[in-house]
Amino acid sequence: MKLSFVEKPNLDLVILDDFYTPEELQHVKNEVVSIHKYRKPPGKTGDAMNGNNSQKTGTGVFLYELYYDASESLIVQYNKKIFTDKYLDELIARSVHYKHIKKSTVDTILVNYYNNNEVYNQHTDLSVFTVIVLLGIGEFSGGDMYFQDIDHQVDFKENRAIIFPGCASHATTPIQGDGTRVSIAQFINYAEN
Repeated sequence: MKLSFVEKPNLDLVILDDFYTPEELQHVKNEVVSIHKYRKPPGKTGDAMNGNNSQKTGTGVFLYELYYDASESLIVQYNKKIFTDKYLDELIARSVHYKHIKKSTVDTILVNYYNNNEVYNQHTDLSVFTVIVLLGIGEFSGGDMYFQDIDHQVDFKENRAIIFPGCASHATTPIQGDGTRVSIAQFINYAEN
């Protein structure tokens, strides 16, 4: 895992390259392919809206809704690593804001699929923090993430995780080609009382 920070005056982004081990990555990609048939169209996955229109043109599936027992999902199991000290100690040493992740009690995982010319326009998430892991199936270009608040683009890279506050305005650039850009979005929150 390679950890780097994008530090801007009003927003820090954390970039974790090689988020999954090679073995985990193979398992995750197999699961992403096997659950593809369960994806839902835009507007059915809690998408950000602009009036009556979804900001997303890709499809997605919530893992906690798909699996009767979420522990059956290797994606769910592997993504829990973000809550471990191995990942959080260095983040918290940089900013106490990351203690929110350590103290959070709820997460939701959405697997998104984007094909040729599909995007997710500018939006914010209803989460304290969001972790997005980028994956690709087949060949394509584009699929980068753009953070409007700091006018910064994070290039698509296979097995790259990006951690940011859910309130940060972000979007994806369209992909071009026959492949599929996959994002595993983990929304981290506190439980409602």
